[in-house]
Amino acid sequence: MSKSIVPIVLALTVIATACATPPTRQTTGADRGAASTAPKRIVVAIMADPPIVAKILNPGSHWRGVEHLEALLDAGLTRGGGGDRHAELAEAVPTVENGLWKVNPDGTMEMRWTLKDGVQWQDGSPFTTADLIFTMQVGMDQDVPLFSTDPLFDHVASYEAPDARTMVVRWKDPYIEADTLFGAGDQDGGLPLPKHLLETTYNSDKQALPDDPYFNQAHIGAGPFKLKNWEQGSHLTMTAYDHYVLGRPKIDEIEVRFIEDASTLQANLLAGAVDMTLGRNLSGPQTLEVKQRWTDGDTYLDYSSASIIDTFVQLRDPDPAIMTDVTFRRAALTALDRQSMVEALAPGQSDVANSFIAPNQPQYRAIQDRYTVKYPYDPKKAVEMMRGIGYTMAADNTMRDGAGQPLGWQVRTTGGDDLREKIMLTSADNWKQVGMTVNTYVIPRQQASDREYRANFSAMEIVRQPADVRGLKNLHSRTTSLPENDYAGTGNRSRYFNPQLDDLIDKVFVTIPLDQRREMMGQIDHILTTDLPFFMIMYGGGTYLVNHRIKNFQSDGPWNAYQWELAS
Repeated sequence: MSKSIVPIVLALTVIATACATPPTRQTTGADRGAASTAPKRIVVAIMADPPIVAKILNPGSHWRGVEHLEALLDAGLTRGGGGDRHAELAEAVPTVENGLWKVNPDGTMEMRWTLKDGVQWQDGSPFTTADLIFTMQVGMDQDVPLFSTDPLFDHVASYEAPDARTMVVRWKDPYIEADTLFGAGDQDGGLPLPKHLLETTYNSDKQALPDDPYFNQAHIGAGPFKLKNWEQGSHLTMTAYDHYVLGRPKIDEIEVRFIEDASTLQANLLAGAVDMTLGRNLSGPQTLEVKQRWTDGDTYLDYSSASIIDTFVQLRDPDPAIMTDVTFRRAALTALDRQSMVEALAPGQSDVANSFIAPNQPQYRAIQDRYTVKYPYDPKKAVEMMRGIGYTMAADNTMRDGAGQPLGWQVRTTGGDDLREKIMLTSADNWKQVGMTVNTYVIPRQQASDREYRANFSAMEIVRQPADVRGLKNLHSRTTSLPENDYAGTGNRSRYFNPQLDDLIDKVFVTIPLDQRREMMGQIDHILTTDLPFFMIMYGGGTYLVNHRIKNFQSDGPWNAYQWELAS
């Protein structure tokens, strides 16, 4: 739909809504009594028509909003949210401090959970450790294509349930994400599976387990809301679960509409037909358009995907060779107006990235304050830094070296990500303003999977990376793509080699106490922001659009949905 048509559509939608409203009359006491007992109901929209409600069956987040549907319908022993872990079905989150997470001298570990008394599935069946044993059996079964992308189970040595409420898992090594096992609100974690609903399918046909109706229209969870009905291609409805372990939700019913067209979603928000969006939805400019016209709602940054957009600098035989000069890299980053990029390309959806981890991570603030080296936009300073390493600004406003050669290079990114392409073009224009001639290139899809081609970029390449502790694995030198490993590396795109960095990354993943781990991550951030093997541009977040009538919404999304309520 063209931009010129959008205002007309919005106006017609508002008019239609107004015309459909019956004439007002004087409110009576009976009316007020009926209103007080009417169900509290909200309408949510996601820009997808998902066939499932389980994120383990949604690799790469192919269907937007699936993880949010799961967060509303399901529960874990613990739940991620608010930058920390919270006890949900379990009595407590296992920690070293409370003794539920034990680390042995040989590096092996033991973790213990105790279920809260009286926990039930939404069909009334008891939730016991038999369900957790079944989840472990499925998760560790190499023949089941369910948790195949989840590395968590590879670290498990053994498990047992001493009774119906106590679960013990022993680990082969010191694995820092062990507390996400059986957890909700994480990318991984092995969310508990109901044995009484899935065991028959598992025993009769393991390969058919992902196709079981449990994962879609017959879903039974233990979360704050339970599935009421589902009309594929249109919507689904969920109602408050009276026996939710943290307390019955204050909202009685949520209708989730599947609206895949951006203009239609905008019109619905502005007309008051939709109260909230979940999952990746409108682009930055589209969100800004709604925000400027939508007096009934507000926006919240969504960092649930925890990604970051980085410009990696080639440090192995680059063209030009100046890429290996750290002063040049600092000058090049100083010349980028990243704040303007955020405001123009992802307004209300992102922040300038100064650290390798996203703002929703618990370590973020301490690392930013103590370790991160920042490079605010300052083109004059960038030019001065370049003069310090022998470059001058010629009469034609091009930066040239001592031999009179102009400074220029190529920056590229893969096709299919509009935001990355716009960042690439804007970066090239910023560099042009300080005399650096940069050409841009979009890698076609047929070349994007060519490992040798991708590894041997000449100067710079823009990619998305995880913006949490898991993303550190991609920065270790062992993940470098090189001729000697047949370009099989999966990370370290800059081919940056630093033994101190490698050692810190290795230690992070075997250090359980959070304060010690935070210190190491701070040192890592200091190395990365001092040496600049890549430029951190912006966090790859999104936006929740939420009507003002919904109270207690938090920017980490639906993890606290049972606390949402409607304004009177």
